[in-house]
Order: sequence, then structure tokens, then C-alpha cells
Amino acid sequence: MRNTITTVLLILALAFVGAGLPLYMDSIDLDLDLSTDTPSPSSGEDPVYSLEHREISTLEHILEFEIDLTSFPEELHPTADELLEAELLYNNQQLRILDDEELNASVNFEASDNAYYLNGTLELMLEKLKVPDGTYTLQVRFLTAESENLIPPQDIELTFSSINTYESARWEPNPQTTPLRLYFPEGSYEQLIPITRFVPQTNTTLRETVTQLEQGPADELGLASGSPIPPVPRIQLSGGVTSLYLSSQLGEYNEDPALANNAAYSLVESLGSIPEVREIQFYFDNQVLAEGFTGLNTSERFYPSEGAAFYPVFVNNQGRALLYPVYTDNDNIMSLIERLQYDINDNMYNHIFQPSLPSDIALVDHELSGNTLTLIFNEAFEEFVNREPVRGRIMMDSILLTTGSLPEVSNVLLEINGSPISLPEEFGINTTSPIPVPLYINPEN
Repeated sequence: MRNTITTVLLILALAFVGAGLPLYMDSIDLDLDLSTDTPSPSSGEDPVYSLEHREISTLEHILEFEIDLTSFPEELHPTADELLEAELLYNNQQLRILDDEELNASVNFEASDNAYYLNGTLELMLEKLKVPDGTYTLQVRFLTAESENLIPPQDIELTFSSINTYESARWEPNPQTTPLRLYFPEGSYEQLIPITRFVPQTNTTLRETVTQLEQGPADELGLASGSPIPPVPRIQLSGGVTSLYLSSQLGEYNEDPALANNAAYSLVESLGSIPEVREIQFYFDNQVLAEGFTGLNTSERFYPSEGAAFYPVFVNNQGRALLYPVYTDNDNIMSLIERLQYDINDNMYNHIFQPSLPSDIALVDHELSGNTLTLIFNEAFEEFVNREPVRGRIMMDSILLTTGSLPEVSNVLLEINGSPISLPEEFGINTTSPIPVPLYINPEN
């Protein structure tokens, strides 16, 4: 309203001047009532406030706040339930609006000596937010009873990092050992994680693979403990087909579809990593049954996974990283590398299953010559791998295993602007010549 009246007065003044009439402002007597009966958050004094952000650990942040409401209109005082509105952003894109459980807010009102204060904390934990490691922006609004800003909106940077150890993939086995690739489920039974176990040299790799599965994973891997499979009394291999003879009375594997699925595919993928094994047939009490494992069609043969795959990261409760394959029909190299990065529209990644490449790293170009694939990255690749060597090594192995899943790729050259990428010395990798795709993922020992 005030702006409207000012505009009218200015137009009248210009009209007088344009007509050649003298205009003396001190002779104009205006008695205007510009008051308004509508209350607003600015009535009274703006609240005095303090905010403190503390990083408790690489997995947890605390935001402490105190707001002085003493001189703020009582009818606009907020309630604890309606005080906060917060959203999480990644790369300036809204990830989601946070709920009460994710904010984990504690709000208190205190009155003393004619003073009235609002204080509390927000506790932001990676485990509750369920997002991958990285840097996010928390946008917080403190609201009045009329959902207006009580204090200016706050942008707070949150950085999370859960990975602290990783055992690099290897090109050579331990001396005088036989390497076995074993697939064990992680604790939620959503994924099978491949590990390499080096056992004393043996010529009975079929039986030894089953025996080692029955022993379960090492505790430090942080995978589901114990054997993931039921007993397998007899195994036969003929013409590339491995026949597994089990009892039809499998207890929990007859009752729990998740356990049954993991048991079947733990056997299929582990035995399928042996070159001679191409197919697997299950027998239950010497018969082929339609549903020997509950929820699975066991009347037909099973085939080990093969073809294009990308390798993200599983992070256990102790912060150890393990790579695992996700098979896909899309064998486009650019697409495979992009799947290793966090896309807020893709719900496959969280605090447990994480991308291996930071979002600022880009594959600029690639070229396949013979069985050697040249990958040209931007400068962010070299900066990251030298700044964070543990994560850098995870990224390196992930790229090598991902591109190496293509049958035409045996070696990889890594370049930036036409020159070999410079890696930390502890990697022990010569980047001036093609790097072979490693054979032994997630070595256990």
C-alpha cells in the first residue's frame, strides 16, 4: 500500500512539473494513515539466535541452536512439532525433505526471569540419512506459528565418510595356494559379495569350493556369519554340467525364500567361477524337484552370471569396503562408468551400497585398440586418487573390473589430456603401460 501511494504522488509531481507549474513540497499537507492491522513476524523485535555446527565424527554431525523469544510476539511462538523444516541437497539438487527420525531433533522451551528461550539440537547421522559418503547441504528453516521464517534459513554443509579400509584386488595368487572365488551374502541378504580365499593347493576345486562355503566368511569381512548353504553330500561334473545332490529336507531353506535364494546362488556363482563349470543342476533326494529351494524353480539348470557388469562398493559395519558385481544388459562403456556414480534419481545407492566414483570425475573419451581399452578422464580423477588413496584404490579396481567384464577388454590404459595418470607410489602400478584386469577380487587372506 505504501509503495502504491508513493507511486501516485510521484506521478502527480511529474504532472505539475510537466505543466510548468511550480511545486513546493513544504506547502503540501498530507495526513495519511498507513498503518495495517495485519500482524507479521516482524512485529516486535527479531529474535536473537545462535547456531553451532559440530562434526562429531565422519559419520555424525550435531547442530545446536538457541533462539531468544522474549521480545517476540507470543501469538507467533512456534511449537516443538512445527518448528523445523529441513531438506537435504546433493550437488545443489534436492535429495528429499527430511522426516523427524532423520533429523533426530531435541527441542526445549525455557522461561526464567521474564526471559523465554527456545533451544535444542539436531543430530544428523549417516546411518539414519541412509545416503552414500560425500558432501551434502542441509537447508533448515525455523518456523513461527504462522509458518514464516523465525530466523533466516540456514545452509549447513555435511560431509560423511564411512570407509577406512580396503584390500586391493590382486593379479597373482599367494604362493602354493589355489584361489577360490566364494560368494557370501551380506547381513541384509540383498547382495552376494565375492571374496577370494587362497587355500592350500588342491586338485579338487569343486569339493573344496563347497567346503569353504560351509565354513562361512571371515569375521573381519562383516558379512552374514556362518554357512550360507545347506550340506551338499555329493557333487559331480560332466560335460560342463555340475550336479549337486542335496537332501529334500532343508529346514530353513525350505521356509525362508531369502535364505533359499542366497543358498542357491551362492553355490551357482561360486562353482560357476571355476572355468570348467558352465551349468548347475540341483537334485533333492536324487530327484529334480520343481521347488527344491522354496521360492525357486529348481526343475531347470542354473547358469552362472556373465557379461557386462559394474562394480560398486559394499561397506560393512567396521568400515571395510568390498566390491561386488551388478550385471546389466547395457555394455556401453560410458554408461557403465556412469553407473559407478551417485545419481539422486537412482535408489540403488545408500550408506551400505555405495558408488565408487565421485560425481565430479568424468570419463571424457575412450578408445579400444585390440584388447586394450584407453580411458581418458578429467583432472579430478588424478586429484582424487592422490588426495584419498584408499578411496582412490577402490575407484581404480572398480573401473578395471567394470571394463574388464567386457569380453573384448583385457588391459586398461588410464590417461588425462593424453598423458598417463599419476598414481600414489604405494599403489605399485605402472600407468605408462596397459594395466591388466585383476583376477582376484576382495582377497580375504
